[in-house]
Amino acid sequence: MLGDACAPLATQTVAARRSRVADRRASVVDGMPDEPTTTLTTDSSLFVRLVAGRRDPIAALEAGLVTVGGDVALGERVVAALPYTI
Repeated sequence: MLGDACAPLATQTVAARRSRVADRRASVVDGMPDEPTTTLTTDSSLFVRLVAGRRDPIAALEAGLVTVGGDVALGERVVAALPYTI
């Protein structure tokens, strides 16, 4: 267990979450579908920079720093919408 806690964040696997979007609001729901509609893969450091608006999501996609699986068009729209600040 200690080995997992000391592993670099870039090599740790984050548990998948299923979300539901209705009326322009997202929520996490129980259970997982057999196959996801789309998948996004990147390292945790870049993910934080993307959602904080510190990195251009389109440039990250074009540079191959974020990879999209499944429904590519949907995945690219999700990546483009990641930057937010409150």
